[in-house]
Amino acid sequence: MSNADSWVVDQEVYMLSGPYIIKGVVVKVDPSVVYVRELPWLCRLGGELYRFNTEGKGLDEGKDEFGVWELDDMPFAERTALLEQGDSEKKR
Repeated sequence: MSNADSWVVDQEVYMLSGPYIIKGVVVKVDPSVVYVRELPWLCRLGGELYRFNTEGKGLDEGKDEFGVWELDDMPFAERTALLEQGDSEKKR
């Protein structure tokens, strides 16, 4: 995704930093900043607000050793399917 028009309020997204992943939802889109609120997921409580430029690069700190958070460029449903597939394989 490459500009503010690519992001839509209420769009679910994943945020990545190295091996870490957080689920979120776009809550506001300005011409140069996309605001994403973390959703409760797995062991995370959610609620934290993250800011990204319109290219999906984080404007806030990410995990120390992995740099800033980035918005996942894979479609949400596709990433969810991959994560669920990985979970089901772990349970075998």
